[in-house]
Amino acid sequence: MEEHRQGGVSSVKRRFTPSGQKPGYACFRIGEPVVFVKGFDAAPSTVASVVRAFRNAGCRVAFTSADIKTGRAFAQSSGARHYPVVKGVEEKITTDYGVANFTVEVEERCLLFCTCGKTVRIQADCDCPSEIFDEKVGEVCLYLSLPYSGWLIGGTVTMLRNGEVRLV
Repeated sequence: MEEHRQGGVSSVKRRFTPSGQKPGYACFRIGEPVVFVKGFDAAPSTVASVVRAFRNAGCRVAFTSADIKTGRAFAQSSGARHYPVVKGVEEKITTDYGVANFTVEVEERCLLFCTCGKTVRIQADCDCPSEIFDEKVGEVCLYLSLPYSGWLIGGTVTMLRNGEVRLV
């Protein structure tokens, strides 16, 4: 207290921006979009990254998996909804959730479709390790689904070896 009275207290670093957010972060209202993710059986770690990113943002997420036991276990841990791969599953999801705002298809690469008909292909550069791709693809899908990034929707996003993202 004595140091304070004498004015010798060093300035305290601000931990938040003037808007009350952490430096380097931005908060946007995205509502509660519906996301449908396909390809759990082909690339489980990539799909898990996408599902977790959208669930952590508060989106309603449904995914399909042929392996019922693994799909249900992941659904319980992530908060998403699992649908077994059967005929008419997309109609069932539309009935339960409504029309999906975004559909993410994961095969070798990741495709993000939005309801406006635009498509983003997310791919790894030839030197990009699969762990980095799996880690980053969920964040990239979430970013591209924000209403403020609508001008980016359409094209190809390439992830580089160091985790950087490049729009081509």
